[in-house]
Amino acid sequence: MFYDRFLAISFAITCILLIGCSEDLSPSDSDKRVPIIAGSLGNQAGQVASDFSVLDTDGNLLSLSDELISYDAVLLYFTMWCPVCDSHMSAIREAIKPNYPGIHFINVDYVSGSIEQARINQISNGYRSETVVADPSHQLTNQFKGDMGVTVVINANNEILLNEGFRFNKVIDALDLASQP
Repeated sequence: MFYDRFLAISFAITCILLIGCSEDLSPSDSDKRVPIIAGSLGNQAGQVASDFSVLDTDGNLLSLSDELISYDAVLLYFTMWCPVCDSHMSAIREAIKPNYPGIHFINVDYVSGSIEQARINQISNGYRSETVVADPSHQLTNQFKGDMGVTVVINANNEILLNEGFRFNKVIDALDLASQP
């Protein structure tokens, strides 16, 4: 009896799994994404970033256009103060940032809900001296499709060089490109 029930349940589960695999899972060589037109306004690598203005946790107004007058590039790192984000931010702060003095590194807190809460999280996580902006209205989150770990590098020409999840080597490559005269 138990064995018959086990076989029936196993058969039912197998059928459900096979029905779910009715899609064509063969890889294709074609790229189905909408092509990026270099120099067009947007949020992907190769596109031009729209200007933005946001407040940092010290109450200073930061705009992309002003930052790019003072720096060779801007790096935005989207954080939610979790252990993964902390490890990425530590790598940025300790292993990357010292090698790129002409880049402004900005952490975007998109989850705290207020500048005050973002400042509390910034200090409690050991980032007191880092630039952190709160994004309670999700202006930057929506503009760059940012979420946990997304890293955006924008050069002095407003060109987005990188917009994807944090990968150490990709960030280095984008910063090297942004630092070239």
